[in-house]
Amino acid sequence: MKLHFSLFLIFSGLFLCHNLYSQNDYPKEKIRLKNDIGFGLNAQISLNKFNKNTNLDSNFVSKNIFLIQFSGKHSTMELTNKDYFYQKNIYLSYERLLSKKWIGGASFRYSEININTTTLRGHLRHYSPIKKLDFTFWQQVAFERILSDNSFYDPISRLRFQFAVNKYFTISKNNPNRKLIGTLSFEVFKNIQKLEQNSERRFFQEQRLQTEWFFPVHKNIYLGAFAGFYTKQFIALAQFNIDGEEIKPTRNLNQQTPTFGINAILTFGKNNIPNRRLWTE
Repeated sequence: MKLHFSLFLIFSGLFLCHNLYSQNDYPKEKIRLKNDIGFGLNAQISLNKFNKNTNLDSNFVSKNIFLIQFSGKHSTMELTNKDYFYQKNIYLSYERLLSKKWIGGASFRYSEININTTTLRGHLRHYSPIKKLDFTFWQQVAFERILSDNSFYDPISRLRFQFAVNKYFTISKNNPNRKLIGTLSFEVFKNIQKLEQNSERRFFQEQRLQTEWFFPVHKNIYLGAFAGFYTKQFIALAQFNIDGEEIKPTRNLNQQTPTFGINAILTFGKNNIPNRRLWTE
C-alpha cells in the first residue's frame, strides 16, 4: 500500500508540475512525421548466476550485467543522406544489483548522425513486484550529459523518468527457462540547463511510449520486436508570409514519430535470460 501511494504521488507531482509550467494561451498543434524503423543487435554478459535473494521473483536478475548494443535508425521520410541508416549508435552499459529491489548503472553511447553526439548516463531503477498479476512494475531516473563534436552546440544536461511494466510468459512447462518477455514503457525527458532570459520551453521536451516483446529462438538467443511513439515538444514561434500576415501563431507543437523495429539479444555468461528492462535506447 505504501509503495502504491508513493507511485501515485510521483505521477501526480509530475503531471502537476507539467500543468503549472505549461499554462499559457498558446494553441496546440500536433504533427505526425514519417516512421522510424530501428534495428538492434545486443550482447548481454552476466558474470553471476540468477540471484534468488531478491524480491523480484522470477526476474532472473544477475548481480552484474554488461550490455553492448549496435543499432541503426532508418526513416521512411525522404532524406538527402544516401545511407540507409540516418543514425548509427554504439551503446555500452553496466548494471549492478544494489539490493533486493534496487539496480544502479552507468552507460556510454556514441551516435553518428548529422551532429555526432556522445552521451554519458547514470541511472537508478526500483522494482515493484505485483504478485497477484505476476507483473513487475519499475521506475527509473537517469541523469544524462550529452556532448557534441560540433563546438557550436553547448552540452546538454537532462533527466529521464521512466515507468514500465514487465511480464514473463512461460512457453513450455518442460523447459521453464524459455520465456516470452513483454514490456510496456513510458518515458519523459527534462532538460535542466539554464535558459536565456525571456526564453520559453515546455516542461518536458520529449516523451516516449513503447512496447517491446522478445521470444527465445535458441538457448541464448532472443529475437524481439518493438513499436511506439516518440514525441518532441516545442514552443514554436509564429510564422508569417512575405506580406507580414500571420500564418500560424506561437503554439505548443508536438512532433510525433511512430517507431517500429526489431532487436536481437545474445546472452553470454551464467544468465541465459535477458534481464527485465527496456533494451532499446
